[in-house]
Amino acid sequence: MSFWNQEFTCAPCGTNISGEIAFAQHCQGGKHANCAGFRGFAGLLPNKAGITPTPSPICLQACGGEGGKAPAAELTSVGLTREAQDLISKALNGNSKQAFMEDEDEDEDEPAAESSLGNATNKRRMRSSPPNLMPPPMVRYNGNDPMGPMGDTRRSLPVYNFKEKLLTTIRDNHVTVVEGETGSGKTTQVPQFVLEDAAMGNRPANIIIAQPRR
Repeated sequence: MSFWNQEFTCAPCGTNISGEIAFAQHCQGGKHANCAGFRGFAGLLPNKAGITPTPSPICLQACGGEGGKAPAAELTSVGLTREAQDLISKALNGNSKQAFMEDEDEDEDEPAAESSLGNATNKRRMRSSPPNLMPPPMVRYNGNDPMGPMGDTRRSLPVYNFKEKLLTTIRDNHVTVVEGETGSGKTTQVPQFVLEDAAMGNRPANIIIAQPRR
């Protein structure tokens, strides 16, 4: 087992702990209770190597909590202003479009093609981006942090150190492949970087996020 698979970063307090025994002791300590609001396991952040280790069942049991799980967190507002919400809603409505086009190449003299369900069809369904995408609106959060109420957490993810390089590469190339450890922020941060960059530059952006394993 590698060294980094035993390096834990506690989610509520951001403390780095080496080894499962020390991590379990930390989860029962006063500092952790002050940050998490309870004693017990409350989640992990990626460590300095960008790895989020998986504690063993014995470790989770020693950490305490509800079966090694943190209590359900209450939903809180992310602090978007009403103006920002209206702008986002308007942009989403304007950029959502689905077109149905007839197949212009189909020969009317030929019999209709049969689909896999046995239904004849003479139309082709085409889903595409609208020709005139609107630039995303600039989002202003309540508070002083331009990255929002989770700004500190976003900056702590490994992918943040490559933000400018990623944006430059994406602008200059038709296809960009990003590879990184699980929990480094590929899926959650890169789309936000692209969206925020497009808003700042008043450029249209068409972003689709997929999780094929979920």
